[in-house]
Amino acid sequence: MSSEVLDYTISCSPDIKVHFSKYSNGCVMILTQVNKLGTFILAELENPESQSSEKIFNVQVKFGDRCDEWSLALSRGIIEKLSLPRVLIIISIVTKTPETFNLILNSIG
Repeated sequence: MSSEVLDYTISCSPDIKVHFSKYSNGCVMILTQVNKLGTFILAELENPESQSSEKIFNVQVKFGDRCDEWSLALSRGIIEKLSLPRVLIIISIVTKTPETFNLILNSIG
C-alpha cells in the first residue's frame, strides 16, 4: 500500500508537530505538542455519494477524552478544509486557545 507523507512543525509555544499520511483507503493526521498520542477522532464525510454541493461531516471520539469539545471542533474544521472522505485525527494539544485553533487550521491545506 503506497502512501503520501507530510511532516512539519507549526511554531507555537510549545511547537506543534504535524504528521499526515494519506493511504489509498484513508488518512491519518497526528497533531502533538507533547510527543504523545492523545484523543483519537474519526472525521468522516457522511454523504460521499451525494451530488449535492452541501457536504455533511461527522466527528466521533474513538479513544480518549469524549468531552474535549476543542479537539472535536478542530477535527471538524480539519475535515472540512481537507475535504477528504475520512481522516483519523489524533490530537494531543496542551495550548487549547482560539489562537492555536486558528494557527492550526491556517497551516493546513
